[in-house]
Amino acid sequence: VRHPNVVGIYDFGYERGRAWIAMESAPGQPLRRLLGGSALPVRPALRLCAQVAAGVWEAHRRGVLHGNLSSANVFVTLGEDSRAVVADFGTTATLDQQKGALSGVLAYQAPEAIYALGDRASQSPQSDVFSLGVVAYEMLSGRLPFASAPGEPANAEQSLRAQLFEDPPLLHELDRTIPSYVSEVVTRALHKEATLRYASMREAGEAFEQALQRCSDERPTFSPRILRTKLGATLAGAVVALLLSLLVVGTSTLVLPVAEHSSTVSPESVTLEEVAP
Repeated sequence: VRHPNVVGIYDFGYERGRAWIAMESAPGQPLRRLLGGSALPVRPALRLCAQVAAGVWEAHRRGVLHGNLSSANVFVTLGEDSRAVVADFGTTATLDQQKGALSGVLAYQAPEAIYALGDRASQSPQSDVFSLGVVAYEMLSGRLPFASAPGEPANAEQSLRAQLFEDPPLLHELDRTIPSYVSEVVTRALHKEATLRYASMREAGEAFEQALQRCSDERPTFSPRILRTKLGATLAGAVVALLLSLLVVGTSTLVLPVAEHSSTVSPESVTLEEVAP
């Protein structure tokens, strides 16, 4: 598979009982290490998801399932030209392969892949779409979708049950800076039924691209927290200015009836700071 978002493989083989792969050096660092339990801003995360989808779609187009997609084998370079490349295609299976061991980190595997217990015939490109949904959720929230809630002890059995039977918390409810339409894209990719996910990795990539475009087209929103901070600072400044003006006139003017003297802040003096989501 040759694609800007795929780590190229030069050669592979099996020698003295061990498999080997010669591949190009992956740029950047593994996404899992980059995240470190934290989330990326919405726009960079959507851009990287679209790139991952493009790379895996090229593999699907050539008849190759990844089957092992996770944040550990997505390598990311951040900056003005952020780039994601997908590695570990050497551990994958072709779409017409009927049998094979269940590969990949379990937390990223689609339910049908877990149920299959190594039967590749039950897996499809939509299984990789599910794994992309897990990676996207991790990028946007800093946590895996079916992991124990923050502050709760890790429970592998409970997490596996949630992965098979429960829906993850909605992203826009975990973080109000994430638009609901972004949450919908990820939720669809994580659907338990493969046929109700995106029909192809190409379609999933287009959904991430459209969400990114919509984010870019929307005007910045006002942050209530910033507004309160700015308003409080303005009122405090007005009080200080009043006291200083009274001191200049003379200390005797400080003793004044409160009812007859009040300070007001003109609406024009309050500035709003725009904060991009």
